[in-house]
Amino acid sequence: SALEARLDHLREEKKRRLHVLSQCTEYIAELRHKLKIPEEQHPDLPSPEKDLSQQVLVTYHTEIERLEALKSERISELIPETRSRVAALAAELHVSAAELAAAVSSDGGDEEQQLYDLEAEERRLRERQATTVKLFALLSKREGVLQQRAEMRASANDPNRLLAKGAGVARRLLQEERLRTTIEKDLPRMNKRLREMTAAWEEEHAGE
Repeated sequence: SALEARLDHLREEKKRRLHVLSQCTEYIAELRHKLKIPEEQHPDLPSPEKDLSQQVLVTYHTEIERLEALKSERISELIPETRSRVAALAAELHVSAAELAAAVSSDGGDEEQQLYDLEAEERRLRERQATTVKLFALLSKREGVLQQRAEMRASANDPNRLLAKGAGVARRLLQEERLRTTIEKDLPRMNKRLREMTAAWEEEHAGE
């Protein structure tokens, strides 16, 4: 019906505006952080949860325009600061000088392009950093599971484990069965995820 079509349109528009305002909020927070603007100097912005009017969208975009103008004024300060962060990330991630040079423009030339390249490289390296953290966390978790499996197998081969009497034996056997079930479920899933992550890692680092 016409009413249902209208309601569907309104729901989609609400979803769209929430998405736009979410992106605006993230970008405003990023600009404020880079420009080191004290919190007391942050103008109050209406909450998207309470108001999704066109005026709210205009208010957010106006704040972005103000911050971008301030960013342009301070671009000569932002370039070395961003370059320093990129250099630190590159060192942490063992990025080669050639790879870094190919990604960012050298000193001189258009300042806006320099900053644009540096910020793009910073985002790329932070994504790689996050992936690296996840990869090593998963590796560590897998090592823990393998250690548990080794201990469980060693315990299973102990001929004295079943000689004890009482509730403790039954409790231990139940714990072992639960652990066995967990290992059988988690280990294949971890191995699959690690294969996917290492394949992506190798593809990204090909030629380094």
